Amino acid sequence: MSVQFPDLGIFPVYECFAAVLRRGAYGANRKFKPPRYQAEPPMEIRTAVTADEVQWRGLWRGYTESYETHLPEHVTAATWRRIVAPEPAIPCRFAEQEGRLPGFSHSPPHEGTFR
Repeated sequence: MSVQFPDLGIFPVYECFAAVLRRGAYGANRKFKPPRYQAEPPMEIRTAVTADEVQWRGLWRGYTESYETHLPEHVTAATWRRIVAPEPAIPCRFAEQEGRLPGFSHSPPHEGTFR
């Protein structure tokens, strides 16, 4: 969206506001930097694969630390094996963005309560 000012020309809206500020309408000492909008790279939700272990361990460590919990290595290793087993006991999904894994969810199945 753009706006036309008789003495300034046509500008995108955020640049109009910046131009008005530069001209001193809101005070000479006020500084304004127009926002730079950038589209987020696409994010994919997918199932865990064995190659995800290193990134999962970092996320898992942060998760357990947020609960002020320390799990022994054998528990973490067993959890990962259960996630990537051919018939996963703990279904795990990752959010993947540009090769990074910014988040995960563990969804252990259990019986529903609405039967």
